[in-house]
Amino acid sequence: MRLFRALLILAAAYFIFEVCFAEFAGLFSAVDALKAGNSAFTTDTVLPAATDVTGSKSLVFSYVVLALRFAAEVLPTLLAAATAYFAIGLLDTMEDGAFTQESAAYAPKLAEWCVKVLKLSVLFALAVNVLQAFCAPMLLSTSISIRLPIFELCFVLAALLGARLIASNVALAADNDLFI
Repeated sequence: MRLFRALLILAAAYFIFEVCFAEFAGLFSAVDALKAGNSAFTTDTVLPAATDVTGSKSLVFSYVVLALRFAAEVLPTLLAAATAYFAIGLLDTMEDGAFTQESAAYAPKLAEWCVKVLKLSVLFALAVNVLQAFCAPMLLSTSISIRLPIFELCFVLAALLGARLIASNVALAADNDLFI
């Protein structure tokens, strides 16, 4: 159990590190590329006013979409870190034994959380891409793509399967205790 707890803590730390460093660096480089590609603003303009200096387009909408794309990219990673935290909570309920009533109550909650994480991750990325498609005439930069965070999704899926397995094992252990 201690090794599994250490692996979950390491996974959560990796997810947080990825968001704080790798993904923020990607956001800053996208903002810099957007600024560099638009000669209507000076280099010291951090967030331009919503005035329409480029004809029918404004950088404000492009910045909003960049922020939404960033959120869509980091959401699965942050939710995977939260899933690791909840999985550690499940391990805490199993310290006295794997088939306790406390773990039987916690495992379905973790499974329900994992289902919500998987749905939310995919649907939010889809919503951002649909928004970009509809707002494309107003944007100076679009990137319609669906990033599949395979590692994060596999991690959450493994937590889902593990939680369901623990819940079924607790039910099976309770049935076996009735026969003895």
